Amino acid sequence: MNSNRILAITSRYKHHGENAGYIQLKKYLHPSFEVGIDETKDQPQIIKAYKWLFEFYAWFKFRNKADLLHIYYGEEYYRFSSVLFRKIPIIATFHQPPEKLKYEVLKGGDGGRIYRLAHILTKNRFKKLSAAIVLEEGQKKVLELVMPAEKIHVIYHGIYTNKNAIPSREKAAQILTIGNWLRDWEFYERVVSSFEKAKSPITFMLINQQIDNDIIEQLSQYRNFKYFKDASDEELEDEIQKSIAVFLPLKSAAGNNAVMESLALGTPLILPKIFHQNYQLNCKAVRWYDPNSIESITISINELLALPTNEIQDLSREATKLIAKFDWSQIAKQTSVVYEQVSQSQSNIDL
Repeated sequence: MNSNRILAITSRYKHHGENAGYIQLKKYLHPSFEVGIDETKDQPQIIKAYKWLFEFYAWFKFRNKADLLHIYYGEEYYRFSSVLFRKIPIIATFHQPPEKLKYEVLKGGDGGRIYRLAHILTKNRFKKLSAAIVLEEGQKKVLELVMPAEKIHVIYHGIYTNKNAIPSREKAAQILTIGNWLRDWEFYERVVSSFEKAKSPITFMLINQQIDNDIIEQLSQYRNFKYFKDASDEELEDEIQKSIAVFLPLKSAAGNNAVMESLALGTPLILPKIFHQNYQLNCKAVRWYDPNSIESITISINELLALPTNEIQDLSREATKLIAKFDWSQIAKQTSVVYEQVSQSQSNIDL
């Protein structure tokens, strides 16, 4: 069996920079064939609404050419491949945090009635996967409800670690927040309001392309808040590096580009404790706060603000050292091992 002929079903998202997102894997794994949604291009509305239609397109174009199918975003695409691609191994990567993923595997997700109908028609599809890849341990526990545990592999989200991290970079009295998915904006506003009332020198900057205008209008009443809708990759990296910390008011998370990007650039992170057991982010550059406590996050921010320059530099070096194991090249190697395992299993079945 020629395991090099990989068919990938991928997604390119508009809000991801050129070097962000799970699609970076293909630069190392070099799939022979690729299909999927590309938000940077005009594509029919029907396939934007029902992304699993790409499964049928992939089968029509490549059913007799590929030796292995890797679905990069299982929640979006994986519905009918187990029926369409009966002769080759299928691997799917799942990105949604545990509670979202549980709704997906048991009910068919929140994509509407058509998605749920597709789920009903193929509800046993997870058992037919040759392998599943998840980004953290909590997701694995969910998938174990619908498929064998030995077929589930935890491989963390990647990042390019060759960033121009500058430990000696002078920091501004700024806390940066980026991203939109599963963010607790109500808590974020409470934090901003609290620091304004305390007359803190801290400025809260938000860079976000997709946030609702109502939220921005509400936040703009605070003098210590700044908002930028668009930033180039270079501008975003600059703002990350000059910030005291990146504060992500997450409700939940699995793979998270903002987490990885911040650490790769040597900037401390402030994250809620709700999922810290499932993340391998154990270093002083990551501060965990109680998501129900303004006091908890206030302590973390003020501690970072008070640190002397040499200790800030130490945190920066710790962050970049920690993130080295998440480099895309390492993530690709781990994924390649899964490819080899399922290809070998398929070869044994064919014999």
